[in-house]
Order: sequence, then C-alpha cells, then structure tokens
Amino acid sequence: MDVFTFTGPFRFLSNFLIEPDGSHVEGEFQRSKCARLEDRRAFYQGASMLDSELTMMSRPLKTPKECKAIGRKVTLRADWEDVKLDIMLFYVRKKFTDSPELAQMLQATGTGKLVEGNTWGDTFWGVCRGRGLNNLGLILMQVREDL
Repeated sequence: MDVFTFTGPFRFLSNFLIEPDGSHVEGEFQRSKCARLEDRRAFYQGASMLDSELTMMSRPLKTPKECKAIGRKVTLRADWEDVKLDIMLFYVRKKFTDSPELAQMLQATGTGKLVEGNTWGDTFWGVCRGRGLNNLGLILMQVREDL
C-alpha cells in the first residue's frame, strides 16, 4: 500500500511519534547534529550545565517540535553533511527494532511506496508539491525490507 503522508493511521511513520520508550527519532537525530556538549544538553528536560553526557542522556527528551527548533540553532558537527543520512537510518532502524508493534505496522505497508509528503517545503527528507528527494521515505522502505 502506498503512503503519501505520515499522518492519521500512518502517524507511526513520523519522526515526531513518541515511541513506547518515550524517545522520538526527531530529538535523537537533532541532538546528533551537535558539535558541542553544551548544545546537546538543550535537548533534555531539566539538564544542567553540570550534567555529564551519561547523566544528561538519562533525562527525557524535550518534545519533537522543541527539538526541531533547537536543532536549527546548534553548532553543527564538521562532518554533518557526510553522516546525516546514516544517522537518520540508525535512529529509524532503532525505532522499529526496539518496538515489535511498530515493526509490525511498518511491515503491514507491504511493498508500497512510502512518501513523507509535507506542506512545509522539506524536499530533502520528503516531498512538497510534487518535488523532493524523499530520503526519509527511502530510509523507511529500506528498514522495512531489512526487518
């Protein structure tokens, strides 16, 4: 079955979905952009400047929307453009391997095309007004095939 937007019954495909363990791909991905520890702290609820990386990661992530906004302001790691697709693949794969229920839902899409259709102009991860690379959709189809 082809899917052209990650809303309604297909919301589980969205990186904004809060997973059963309380995490979400959006926050994990955005946090991965950071070159500096200080920037990574901003993604966690209640994190302080005194928190070590391990202590900080035991705290819950802020909402997906908050994490996306924070991710626009951080100092990017030098290799970001080279690694961002691999990092997205890692976190999307983790989402579905950590949750058998989500994996089953992904597999239920069969061999259909998965398109992250959007209206906010994202043509790298999705498709807007018929144009875009749909990298998130391609990653989801790869993970589905690997399951």
